[in-house]
Amino acid sequence: MRRMVITIITALTIAGSSSTAPAINMPIETYPAKFTEAQKSAFNPTVPETKMLKAEGVLALVNGQKLTEKDFEREVANMPEYSRSGARTPKRKNEILNGMIFQKLILEQAYLDGIDKSTDVEEKMAELKRRVIIEAFLKQKLASIGPFSETELRKFYDEHKEDYISGEDIRLSKIVVKIESKANSLLEQLYKGENFEKLAKAYSVDSSAVTGGDLGWIRDEEIPQEFMDAVFAASYGGLKEGEVSQIIHTSTGFTILKVMGKRKSQLKYEKVKYTVKQDLTGSKQREIIEALQATLGKKANIVVLEP
Repeated sequence: MRRMVITIITALTIAGSSSTAPAINMPIETYPAKFTEAQKSAFNPTVPETKMLKAEGVLALVNGQKLTEKDFEREVANMPEYSRSGARTPKRKNEILNGMIFQKLILEQAYLDGIDKSTDVEEKMAELKRRVIIEAFLKQKLASIGPFSETELRKFYDEHKEDYISGEDIRLSKIVVKIESKANSLLEQLYKGENFEKLAKAYSVDSSAVTGGDLGWIRDEEIPQEFMDAVFAASYGGLKEGEVSQIIHTSTGFTILKVMGKRKSQLKYEKVKYTVKQDLTGSKQREIIEALQATLGKKANIVVLEP
């Protein structure tokens, strides 16, 4: 097997150039099976050549093939997001560069072994080419989408509000008293049909008494933890609209809750603007692809032999 010649530009072995040197970045598949000693030596650039290569952003030479900063950035971009952190620190960059060099060596040897001519590789390359061409074609067709104006985004949000709902809002009222026996008495009256608002105004020691205990609309996730079981727990089956809770003992006294109403919780536009933009983009993409499918289908002669 021929000897591989690696030159890392940041720590070069300097030697004189030779007229027998293969061209820098000559196609890997045209490499000779074995380099002559003169050719190996010639892969080591002179001092002026080193400066020029570094100015071009070349990080290493592998048998005359350049590995550049662009190659490095492409390699990092293709890495999983979690592993990109610290990729540009000297230690990590050197590790990544060594991996890239190893890949280059494998590729060179694979060409020399004729792996690129194998049926399996040729079939996979043909499939990859097919996918890349389709992707490039669709990317070109979809390039006209966006950017969207604020008016377009708000219009899409208003037309699809049902897609931006999370949980529900609950309108609660409460009565708070200091004595448990009083709470039991009030609960009995409520079971007999007494008006909750009237009792709250007459007996509740909470500041909400002036409004008949009305706490207004509350997002389900914002309901105080001490009331969660009474409103949602399976043991109560979850309070339905118009139902009252059992007595809840809290730090402020003995509380009785009533669910006055329930409604779906609409997420505000400002909170879902980014999602709206994504959804509108997806909608436009589907429109273009469906129209394209219809247009191309009309031009073609298609026979489906099996569903």
